[in-house]
Amino acid sequence: MVLVPGNQRTGAHAWFDEYYGTPNAEVLRDIEDTDDNFAIELHQYFDAISSGTSNSCVSETIGIERVEAVTAWLAGEGFRGFLGEFGGSEDPVCLGAMDNLLSYLGSNSDVWLGWTIWAASQWNIQHNIRPLSNGDDSLQMRVLMRHMDAP
Repeated sequence: MVLVPGNQRTGAHAWFDEYYGTPNAEVLRDIEDTDDNFAIELHQYFDAISSGTSNSCVSETIGIERVEAVTAWLAGEGFRGFLGEFGGSEDPVCLGAMDNLLSYLGSNSDVWLGWTIWAASQWNIQHNIRPLSNGDDSLQMRVLMRHMDAP
């Protein structure tokens, strides 16, 4: 499978915007694959500027709000999507946003093939999903586990 990203960090929130050039929704509409072996890769964060650089999130529904239009676009074009990057801090609003978004993606599995979370980096430690020092799962991992088929 080939994952096809858009530009402007392939953000779902900006999929239809023109401020960086022709919108992803317009440019990627022309993708063709005779084997139908591709998915559109999108990213989405829950903070005010959709960057993932803040510990706070807008609301518990912001993830859904930012992918709803893209979900409709994917379905209308006959495409499938893959959320290649998302994440949030241990803030309860962020955890709620993550949980709600993953439920939404699961309920739209005819369009969304799956997801991967941004696990963290030196500059983005608030999204760290590594086990805690006592060996317990992070709060983010506890949310993720509710949406995984594997034990």
